[in-house]
Amino acid sequence: MDSDRKPILADFGEIKRKLDPSFTYVVFEREAGAGEEEACSEIIGLFSRLKKRVITRDRYLDQSTGRSMLVITIEPGDAESLMEDLFEAGLPRDVLYYLLQGVSEKR
Repeated sequence: MDSDRKPILADFGEIKRKLDPSFTYVVFEREAGAGEEEACSEIIGLFSRLKKRVITRDRYLDQSTGRSMLVITIEPGDAESLMEDLFEAGLPRDVLYYLLQGVSEKR
């Protein structure tokens, strides 16, 4: 996420409905609040160091849960190795991350 852009206000269900099922997404989630911009920058920097291609990245704020989410679109073939790299990188304990693959818009 570019530090000069504000987060998009949306709940998680709304976010999932907008995702293209032909791509793979890595979602980083944490409590919204202080240090949010720094955490996003750290994650984007990690992708650069790992030489992983980022197709798109968007930051969301789910006001109903108070969670901030960074959603990064990657090529489907990168998912397995990326998750291994993220595990080894040791992200902060307050950051939850997971993959979304083949998300269907029909709910």
